[in-house]
Amino acid sequence: PDGESAAPPAATGLLAEIGARIRAQNLLALAASLERAREAAVAGDQVTVTFAAGERYSGARVSGEARAVAAAASAAVGREVNVNVAYRDTREEEPPQPGAAAAAGSDVARVVKIFRGEVIKEQSYGT
Repeated sequence: PDGESAAPPAATGLLAEIGARIRAQNLLALAASLERAREAAVAGDQVTVTFAAGERYSGARVSGEARAVAAAASAAVGREVNVNVAYRDTREEEPPQPGAAAAAGSDVARVVKIFRGEVIKEQSYGT
């Protein structure tokens, strides 16, 4: 109405914006389910809310309340959109963490401390 075209929120901010609008309607269980989502992305007239593969319960709640989520998403992006729920296996996407080897070492240290043991290096005796 003011003549300015509002840009849609950034993808990371879009999910927070939708969640805030749902929370303002006092739909707290739905807002909690949206907080479990990994991202929300706009493509044309669709907003896809993506969950980790293990978050089926939260995704099902968002799907079941699609009308309320679509209304909040439409308000957030400034135009009428539909909501779609997707799932993604995050194990394949996440690269190994740089500290993973160090964490493995700390696991060994923790076991040694708890069981009051010692680490013995394997030796070959040239058989």
